[in-house]
Amino acid sequence: MFETQYVYLETQLPQNPNLHGLGDSFRLPTENYQRVLWNSDSPFMSNLYGSQPNYLDHRGDDESHGVFILNSNGMNININRTDTGEQFLEYNTIRRLRNYSPFTGGDEKGVFLKADDGSNYRGVQWAGAVVWPDWIAPNTQDWWTDETSRFFDPESGIDIDGAWNDMNEASNLCPDVNYDPAQQAKDGNNPPHNSTGSPILGFPGDFQPDPAPAERFRSRKIASGQMKGLPDRDLFNPMYRASTTGAPVVNPVFFVYPADGNTFGIDTQFFCGNALMVSLVVDDDAESVTYYLPTTSSTTSGRWSRFGAKERMLL
Repeated sequence: MFETQYVYLETQLPQNPNLHGLGDSFRLPTENYQRVLWNSDSPFMSNLYGSQPNYLDHRGDDESHGVFILNSNGMNININRTDTGEQFLEYNTIRRLRNYSPFTGGDEKGVFLKADDGSNYRGVQWAGAVVWPDWIAPNTQDWWTDETSRFFDPESGIDIDGAWNDMNEASNLCPDVNYDPAQQAKDGNNPPHNSTGSPILGFPGDFQPDPAPAERFRSRKIASGQMKGLPDRDLFNPMYRASTTGAPVVNPVFFVYPADGNTFGIDTQFFCGNALMVSLVVDDDAESVTYYLPTTSSTTSGRWSRFGAKERMLL
């Protein structure tokens, strides 16, 4: 269903699906589960900290697929069953929020820091060109309290549990007072709005890390092209693959054993690469840990050894 200010999408799922993602680190519940996503920043420019959700639907031998919805507006994601027991996932999405600008009211009340000519003193932060409240001015505290109470009013505004106030200090990314803040924000890609090829958005080129020269990797190879140590088993290889292909360094167990149904819901074990498994101690005062060791997969043999010990574990 598509409306001017509202989008509703629903997809059918298999029974007891293995869903991961939506900003959660565990296997997602499949009944009466709701994920609320709405992050906002730069209220008078663009949404810098939006949530673009994706989830992974892992179906074992039938392989997996991911679903990504390119939307940074407020949304509820519901996972549940119908009255007849059919599994579903649905998006309830606000298409666009009405522009609510605290700047307009503050400007009318003269609550922002002023330049020598009486205009608002402007600078640059992650949001782009910005102004700052003058907390010594007589109207500032009343303006701030009123804006906050109205914006987060549970009945007429946004009902949330808490807010993160980032960059509340008077930090200015302009090099000096002679720079035009709007142009400086554009030149500095603030807010970050597209891919610039920079690993760290929002910072100039001299702040970016240098790419690792290829010689570092070649120096660890032998004549056959394999890395020294156990082929495709040491901790360097996962780092290398992450830097060249984007493959994760840390993987859930079912990433390495995708056909083993016993691994789908494991939340307290993970792999570094595809050979070093970590089993977490999550209980206070625990003296032992129970863990699951898969046997075979397409990439591993299922032969296990204790880290730092020479004996092999028999399964």
